[in-house]
Amino acid sequence: MRTLTALAALGLVACSQSSAQPEDTRRVLLKALGEQIFLPRYVEFEARAADVRATADAICDAPSDETLTAARDAWWAARAPWKRNETVAFGPYDVPLSYGAAVDFWPCRQASVDAVLAGTDPIDPSLLGAAAKGLPALEYLLWDPERDLLGESVPGSRRCEYVAAVGKDLAEDATAIRAAWDPAEGDFLGELVDAGRGSKKYRSIEMSLGEVVNELVADIEATRNTKLGAPLGNRDDANVPQLDIAESRFSGRSLEDARDALRGVEEVCFGVDVEEAQSIASYLEGIGRDDLVPDLRDAFDASYAALDAIPEPLTEAVVTNPELVQAAIDAMYVLQVMVSTDVMHAMGLKLTWTDTDND
Repeated sequence: MRTLTALAALGLVACSQSSAQPEDTRRVLLKALGEQIFLPRYVEFEARAADVRATADAICDAPSDETLTAARDAWWAARAPWKRNETVAFGPYDVPLSYGAAVDFWPCRQASVDAVLAGTDPIDPSLLGAAAKGLPALEYLLWDPERDLLGESVPGSRRCEYVAAVGKDLAEDATAIRAAWDPAEGDFLGELVDAGRGSKKYRSIEMSLGEVVNELVADIEATRNTKLGAPLGNRDDANVPQLDIAESRFSGRSLEDARDALRGVEEVCFGVDVEEAQSIASYLEGIGRDDLVPDLRDAFDASYAALDAIPEPLTEAVVTNPELVQAAIDAMYVLQVMVSTDVMHAMGLKLTWTDTDND
């Protein structure tokens, strides 16, 4: 999990440039980002989590290589919209609802999952800790290399009870976090857009827009130093690879998780393929700072190229090709600095988080 902590009360203030940036323009941008990106990602995740639940149930109805593969494919597909929406790891994702931890408490704690498998009490996800459910726990249940997954997946088995319970809970959490953002239900999107004029959370549009842009920086930082740097050993004085803290290490999806996180940031910066798409790039162009856009595009391209140069899986690459992993970390640092300085300054915002690991 990321270790970034916000400074006191999101003390977001506008820079001197903010007077030249109409509040309505910022509100239009936030509304578009929510309607075109954030909410649609959660809608997609809800649909894919339902597929995870259905395929998880199917394994135990008819255990076979085909049903196991289908469940793994559904799990893999569900990761994409969830990882892309790490750009909104606040609001319903965070406390007090804490759907982020319930869905994706990583890296997987094998001991927590094994303890449930070895238990005898009926499995109730509401009584399980975050480490024993969600996508990481389900990954371990679907890819555990030490177990006979099909042999243990017979109707009525403990593994089947567990897989079904986690799949059901995941689907319910996916619906809940989508509903929390949906204007027709919890309307957290409205909390962002109505900042300073009815929002209970945000006193000004600078606060809500600042929350979004600060989270982009936090997401790049977490991708560099938690998804890549921690397994590489950058948190260990001896610089020894730490394979057991790699994200999605059992499925081999660690690098794709990193790409999806970067794609999420890119979509906010450059928009998605919809009519009248809005993005940070279009906003910068609208305020006369289009000079930043080509450099921002180059920084993303360089980050993708560096990630793609790392051979799969990450857990092997940190041992055999550590220099390539470090090159990706360094490439994303350039992107991180650009967003946290040039882009934020141009938008009249300030950086309000600190990295407690000092990475």
